[in-house]
Amino acid sequence: YMVPAIFMALEEFPLTPNGKVNRRALPDPEPQRPRSSATLVSPQNELERQIAEVWQEMLRLEAIGIHENFFELGGHSLLAMQMHSKLQEMLDMDISVVEVFQYPTIRAMAEYVSQKQQKTQAEPEEARGEKRTARRAAVSERRQRRQQHRKTTGIQNKQE
Repeated sequence: YMVPAIFMALEEFPLTPNGKVNRRALPDPEPQRPRSSATLVSPQNELERQIAEVWQEMLRLEAIGIHENFFELGGHSLLAMQMHSKLQEMLDMDISVVEVFQYPTIRAMAEYVSQKQQKTQAEPEEARGEKRTARRAAVSERRQRRQQHRKTTGIQNKQE
């Protein structure tokens, strides 16, 4: 994570009157698209297009190939979390954060999502409803535990 994204060659560094590098006088680096070993292959179906749109928004890139790796294009764990939330919302599907890391290309994520959708459609509606209810209950329970923890932590901090 500490490897610079861009290297620039300069004839000489601009200096302040004190002999230090004048950071304000340094030229702005030209944004460069990270090079990927994959060739740019456009999305082939609607699901790939939807995922590509989210990636383009997150990574601030104009075009992304379906075989390019999210993390090689400049993605990191925080962006992956944001992407995870957007994908869940957009697809109305429960996707774990781990799966975002397991399927780092648009093609891999689209294949995984379409397989998961097929399995979900094969389930009876009652089972889906039960899962949805259980998931909402778990989220609500986690929220309550966090709030309780915050209250407890806040009280302890005031006593100290």
